[in-house]
Amino acid sequence: MFSSYDDDMRRKRGPIRSRWSDLPPELLELIMKKLASVDILRFEAVCSRWCKTAKSYISSPYFTLDMPQTPWLMIPGGEGNHIHTRRFFNLSEFKYYTIKNTFGYMPDACCIGSSHGWLVLTDEKARPARLLNPFSGDRIDLPSIGWRSTIFLGMSRDDVVKVVTSSKPPSEEDFGVVVVVVILNSTTIGLSQLACYRHGHDEGWTNISTVVSYAYHDGIFHSTNGNLYALATDGSVEVWDMRQCSPITTLHLQPLSHQLDIDLKLLIPCTDSMFYLVESLGELLLVRRFIRKTTDHPGYPYRTVHFSIYRLKSISKGFEWEKVESLHNQSLFLGGNHSISLSCHSLPECEENSIYFTDDRWWEMNKNGKYGVGNIGGHDLGVYNIKDDIVKPMPCYMRFDRSSINPPPFWIVPDIIHGSYSLRNEIIQFTRCASLGKRDYWRNC
Repeated sequence: MFSSYDDDMRRKRGPIRSRWSDLPPELLELIMKKLASVDILRFEAVCSRWCKTAKSYISSPYFTLDMPQTPWLMIPGGEGNHIHTRRFFNLSEFKYYTIKNTFGYMPDACCIGSSHGWLVLTDEKARPARLLNPFSGDRIDLPSIGWRSTIFLGMSRDDVVKVVTSSKPPSEEDFGVVVVVVILNSTTIGLSQLACYRHGHDEGWTNISTVVSYAYHDGIFHSTNGNLYALATDGSVEVWDMRQCSPITTLHLQPLSHQLDIDLKLLIPCTDSMFYLVESLGELLLVRRFIRKTTDHPGYPYRTVHFSIYRLKSISKGFEWEKVESLHNQSLFLGGNHSISLSCHSLPECEENSIYFTDDRWWEMNKNGKYGVGNIGGHDLGVYNIKDDIVKPMPCYMRFDRSSINPPPFWIVPDIIHGSYSLRNEIIQFTRCASLGKRDYWRNC
């Protein structure tokens, strides 16, 4: 009886239609907390009410991006584009986005770091330095690193190992301080240094390292305690408390060197290896990259052939590096950028148990090739599958398949939310075309 009555009432009222535009702002904000930055832009494009809610949410002081973001690959602009044009490859869409005059008022700029969605720029002599958000155009001037700098007298761009920041630079409304750390190894004067600059607090760079017998390879800021972890060539890690007026070393982790599993079968044919620090699921990982000299192709004098991974383990006598056989559902992004570990559960476009790497052998950029083919460097990038122990081409590799990619590719976590109008509009238009079955057209733009 009740069922018949309900059917009669339903017929009188007509079909029930969902009005997505009538969802309350509080619910819409909960939805946006589960979206990546690119998806928030698409969220804005649904209707005017959603657009208004999204803009209000983004501009609020408590706005944060809780969802992890897949890094984009910054590469040269390609044939026919201006020298300062850069393309950004989005793994999730398999699409390039182009930004003209990316470096703005630094026409001779080269990138020496990528951290928290910002690039670190300087020139060949490391004279000016700048933090730049390539998507919004926002920039922060830094003290000069080289040339007339008293701290880095005689240093050049090739002496810079990496530059990392403690966090995303604060907005004008914030009172936070972003710490910028530069790692330098000068072969000319035989000196390795760590130096920091606290934007909004310091007037210049401060050399925080003492005279050491080893060189620094990499550095990261830990997401939990905010300390700087600096990796040295002997496998040791210095822990720096950067919250002090004068940064101090709080811990020197000195693992036993023989516990680093050195594979002689890899070392003998390899001419070099590089080291990276990564924070993954709260653990500290050391990644060793094996690079082999090759004659397979005259334009590629070296290539990456293998990675070994270790995690820092506490034992009764101190610490040791324990070999890691699998990253499981994690993927790593390594290169000249702040090293990143991401879960493939939330980012299915990433290949799990793999390492996405770019060429950060900057000193190779201006060398003449041994085989007389001109400049080399920048070409050594790909995806290393740990389980299969193979290196595969980067998904976009064939688009710029040449012996020298200068400037070299860089990973950067995109800050699309605060991007330029043209970039935001291109993303929205691509979404609409994809929904109409025109994805292949946009993919080849």
